[in-house]
Amino acid sequence: MKRRILIPVLLAASSVFATTPNELLQLNETIYSISAEGTEVNRNVAKNNMLPRGSALITESGDLQYQSINYIIHIASGSMTMSGKEFDPTLDGIKMGIKNGLTLAKENDIQSVALPVIGGRIFLHRIGISEADLAKEILLSLSETQPEIIKSIVIYKNPNQLELFKSVHQELGLSDNIKIVMGDITKYADHKSEAIMNAANMEVQFGGGVSGVIARAVGQRGASDIDSENFSDIVLFNNMIAHRVEKLREIYSPLYEKEMLNEIKKLEQANAKINRELTLALKQSSYENQHQQNLQKMYDDLFFLAKINYHVRKTHADLIVRSNGRKAKIQKKIRRSEQLLNNNKKEIKTIQAEYMRKLETKLNEEVSKMTITGSQEGL
Repeated sequence: MKRRILIPVLLAASSVFATTPNELLQLNETIYSISAEGTEVNRNVAKNNMLPRGSALITESGDLQYQSINYIIHIASGSMTMSGKEFDPTLDGIKMGIKNGLTLAKENDIQSVALPVIGGRIFLHRIGISEADLAKEILLSLSETQPEIIKSIVIYKNPNQLELFKSVHQELGLSDNIKIVMGDITKYADHKSEAIMNAANMEVQFGGGVSGVIARAVGQRGASDIDSENFSDIVLFNNMIAHRVEKLREIYSPLYEKEMLNEIKKLEQANAKINRELTLALKQSSYENQHQQNLQKMYDDLFFLAKINYHVRKTHADLIVRSNGRKAKIQKKIRRSEQLLNNNKKEIKTIQAEYMRKLETKLNEEVSKMTITGSQEGL
């Protein structure tokens, strides 16, 4: 099976010529091994080289092909290595993953798919719902998507879970096209399906639980090859996301930069006025210093006269007091001007930081709107 991957919305030859964010977000291209329809692209997820929650990825089946199980459809319902808003498994992630998995099945002409209880063990407590609610949502997702495909839910050695799913199936009045059987997902004889779903993770690497069981049935070499190929496809997927982010940056950066530069220009104009006032105040301060020196020299010259002349002493003292008053006002003006200049410098730095924050926020918003849509062609 030749693996190729082109991601809708994210990058294509035609996208290079897109000129608006709307055009960038609406571009669709063919996708081969990954279906991520309806998912939200998250930059933190991409940086950690994962698929968006709710995606699905189809691969070969290793040793399982000898049983006529030809495909494995990996459902990325949550991360196994990270936690947080964008990484935790969710019910919507499971539902979307199942739907994307069935999209891959249809586009590869697969007539029957078997799946374990996705999110039923390792992720159930993290999702925070009851097993009955999970059963209902899984069954509804199966019934709403690709009705022509025969789906088998495979319950492994759990009679109570088997009865629960059968009971919910009956309550919902679903068709016989959705079967519920007891058995082993890796045994073709138990479900007669040519493809199986793997309760995988956003890393799309074989892990524990059902995923570990499938990995062992695939064979060590096969599982290693699948993990490696999945990793390569996800790297390409996320590189395309990164490229698209840069395209968006080219659009939004000048807009936010213009706003930033306008604000900085106003502050710089204010700084120029403050600098002129500061220069004048410094000249005035220098004049007062010189004036006081002249007064002191005059007083020294008239020292002996000053000793016997009360009016000379008083006049000198009054002049010094007045000069000190003017000097105090000037120094206050200088300190105020210097403080304004420092404040404006800080404000310019704040504006620059705010520009980067607003730009990054806008990019995150636009990337989150990259709801992936598009057709899927066979591998």
